[in-house]
Amino acid sequence: MTDPAPNTWTTISAGSQHSLALDSNGHAYSWGLNSYGELGNGSSDPINSNIPHPTPARVTDPAPDTSWTTISAGDLHSLAIDNNGHAYSWGRNGEGELGNGTIDTTPTTRPRA
Repeated sequence: MTDPAPNTWTTISAGSQHSLALDSNGHAYSWGLNSYGELGNGSSDPINSNIPHPTPARVTDPAPDTSWTTISAGDLHSLAIDNNGHAYSWGRNGEGELGNGTIDTTPTTRPRA
């Protein structure tokens, strides 16, 4: 794995086509495919485009200096808990997997509570 900076990794999670990791500072990183916004970087690629993002990049924090304690990569979605115990989700929500009370095929490209 290519480190984007001199990091000490504390947690890693593999999804279907993307992966997530936390560093020792509580920053979240993602890499892989991003068809449904599952990388959490504020963007998504065209569905089924298979554009790879092979280098870990920071997940967009929902608030400045968010510190993450837990992160998990699902099939086409991602979940995380911040240091205040709040749960966040992003990515595909076609079956309600984001847990926000909706079913929506529009990609959620950033962590949302």
